[in-house]
Amino acid sequence: MNETKTLLTFAGFDPSAGAGILLDVSVFRSTGFHGTAVITALTTQNTLGIRSTYCPPFDFIREQYRILEEDTDFCGIKTGMLGSVDNLPLLSKILTDNADIPAVVDPVFRSTSGTWLFDENRVSDFVAQIKGKATLLTPNTEEAALISGQSAQDRTEMKIAAEKIYDACGFPCLITGGQFKNSVTDILYDGHTFQVYDNEKLDKRVHGTGCFLSSKILCCLALGKDLDSACASAISATHKAIERAEPVGRGQHVIVFPQKMNQEL
Repeated sequence: MNETKTLLTFAGFDPSAGAGILLDVSVFRSTGFHGTAVITALTTQNTLGIRSTYCPPFDFIREQYRILEEDTDFCGIKTGMLGSVDNLPLLSKILTDNADIPAVVDPVFRSTSGTWLFDENRVSDFVAQIKGKATLLTPNTEEAALISGQSAQDRTEMKIAAEKIYDACGFPCLITGGQFKNSVTDILYDGHTFQVYDNEKLDKRVHGTGCFLSSKILCCLALGKDLDSACASAISATHKAIERAEPVGRGQHVIVFPQKMNQEL
């Protein structure tokens, strides 16, 4: 029996590898897991931004999941860009099918460059499909405002938004990327208590930080860490990843992974 532990990402494809499934799988592998992926959308993008998106037919996306699920035992699932509201029932099914393992939902509604990747008028449908079915939701402050109907521009507002999101979704919420004068703040609410994580604000524009963070949290949960420890470890790892991010094009920096030399080469 193969003892390699496998994680699944259900997300979009970024050809620059700065975000989406290529980044997710890189995070999984760097943490000791095998990564598998269901591609929900294809994009034409680079470090400067997204030009266009294409959503494969629903039946094709569903078949990607079916063929993996019948062959593989997942130990954790991360979802990101859905590509289309038509994929919401499949998202719900995947979360329901795997209710006994960690699931981190990253609600990717809009790209860093401002392109909408999800119908903003269907956010309530998104919430309805995931209600009570995941371990953690990881919206940034803009996404948190869309889900909760509550501005999240300071720590007090972030906490109010987190409470409203928990009430709506029925599972914990980590609101990320609160930008303040000298720090970046993430706030976790588990339905009972808040945990506040502050980090030094870095003067660097980096693509894919949300994907990296949510994937790293999943890895930590799959390794058996509790939610607070998983979030704290992943936030620290994301901060370090931002520090080492490099320019590979003319736009935002991307997260790179330390390479081990193959002595046989």
